[in-house]
Amino acid sequence: MVDDHGVRKEIRGDISKIHRLIGLSPLQQAVIRNMFFMSARLPGTRQIRKMIGHLLTGARIVYGVPIFMTVTPSERHSGWSIRFFRARRSDPGVTVGNSEFEPFIGYAVPPLYGSNVDCETCDVELPECDLRRTITHRDPLCALYAFLANVRVVLPHLYGVRMCPDCPHCVQTSSPCMDIFGSNANPIGGSAGRFDALVGAVEAQKAEGVLHLHFFLSVRTNGIPTPHTEGARRNVPYADAKARCLEAVR
Repeated sequence: MVDDHGVRKEIRGDISKIHRLIGLSPLQQAVIRNMFFMSARLPGTRQIRKMIGHLLTGARIVYGVPIFMTVTPSERHSGWSIRFFRARRSDPGVTVGNSEFEPFIGYAVPPLYGSNVDCETCDVELPECDLRRTITHRDPLCALYAFLANVRVVLPHLYGVRMCPDCPHCVQTSSPCMDIFGSNANPIGGSAGRFDALVGAVEAQKAEGVLHLHFFLSVRTNGIPTPHTEGARRNVPYADAKARCLEAVR
């Protein structure tokens, strides 16, 4: 291939650079363009990264420069994985092969709340590490559900962001998570301040395939750029809605 500076380089198996191969026929170039276009909306492809970049650029214009973070929930030490584990008590694989699974079979095991009364500590009975790994190997779907619970339940509550199971498609319904100003922040914020928006993408590690989330948090700021302020003043419905909201708060 030839890079932007006219230097020949090897592709080394990078599919995203096959359109720069030397000696491609017009038909081959058309097939590559068609492949890039069709895969631009398929999750897990390299081409979807460009669309994610467009979304992040639009978010920066509206919410400002965000903070980049990464969350990697541990499936080895997660009680969520045991909670979402599903098996039948009468299954011969449990009664004969793995009888140690029986105490952890059920929709309410392990409990979400500890048995002790002390509010400062919480004790939840979990199996040892080897048994936890065996459970996740027996039912891999429980590890996926545990990751989704951490991302859609624990993470929003930690940072004070409203997020429902239908986000971000809930914006097309009559009860979206964002308010009339486009903010998903809770009134009191979260552990690191008040964030108006959260946008991210799920990625799997190459070594073990562990899911993790790369995301951007948009911090709530008091000031916005002048062009947006002038546009808001010219937008009469937006200005009226903001005035009514401020009057109600006062």
